[in-house]
Amino acid sequence: MRGSFLAEETRSPRVRECARTRAARVPAPAEDPARPYARLSPSATNYMGCIAALRGLPAELTPEQFDTLRDAIAVPFEPSMPCKPLEFNGLRNAAAEFLLQQPDFPPDLLLDFAVMHEDSAQDPVWRDYCLQMLVTGWQNLAGRGGEEPDEARALSVRMLEGAACARGNAWPGTALLGLRLVSQSAPTAFPPEKTDRLILGALYDRSASEAARVTALRLAGERRLTEARAMAEELARDAASTPMLRLCAVASLGDLGTCRDLLEELAAGSDPVLSGAAARALSGIAKREASANTNPN
Repeated sequence: MRGSFLAEETRSPRVRECARTRAARVPAPAEDPARPYARLSPSATNYMGCIAALRGLPAELTPEQFDTLRDAIAVPFEPSMPCKPLEFNGLRNAAAEFLLQQPDFPPDLLLDFAVMHEDSAQDPVWRDYCLQMLVTGWQNLAGRGGEEPDEARALSVRMLEGAACARGNAWPGTALLGLRLVSQSAPTAFPPEKTDRLILGALYDRSASEAARVTALRLAGERRLTEARAMAEELARDAASTPMLRLCAVASLGDLGTCRDLLEELAAGSDPVLSGAAARALSGIAKREASANTNPN
């Protein structure tokens, strides 16, 4: 188990006990680790067989089926598996969503996703998926009261906060989207101003991945974070910026309603994609201004 955010959470006696229980089960979740879904059906020995087995499951899983899926998603990809990494992660994603759809899934299921996200033996794509599952789990536990659901939801938020500060991968973007949802749904669980600081941190950190900065630009525009203007203008103006960053920076400036001169210059430029984005940004500004003048109150 790695990572300061997870380690801090596991100081809770209940979460420590859950971690010990899962650690005892995760290393050998299937008789044949290369075919972790084989317990569902004799035909679940390749990708299509696994898909058929998942589709054949009832809406409400038996305890045995639940445990089989829970164990299966913990297995990292191995080259000996009869499917490609993308297919394998698709299976895990479908199985994880199935687990989280169960009306009475145990709250410590979220600990599984936290552990897998922190585990460097898991591939980066699946670790990113685990952040998405933490958000889904946080939402699905909202209607439950009690110590265990509350601890699981708190763990999810702390994991997302930690991932939002990561660099060099796409995780901050996924984490920021999750925290945006949390801060909108439950501001006391994660205040919006904390989400805004993390958005700006990812945007202004030049070591952050393109995916993280693209998400930060999108959210900065959506949340009208005027502090984002300087970096958005720099990225939009700089021909050395990646095309995606420039496009997102232009869109963000349009959302912020600023840098009209720059947007007009780009709209008149020779790059049809960039000029089109700038024209749409200017159109959005004009529409909002017209609406404000029509409805001043």
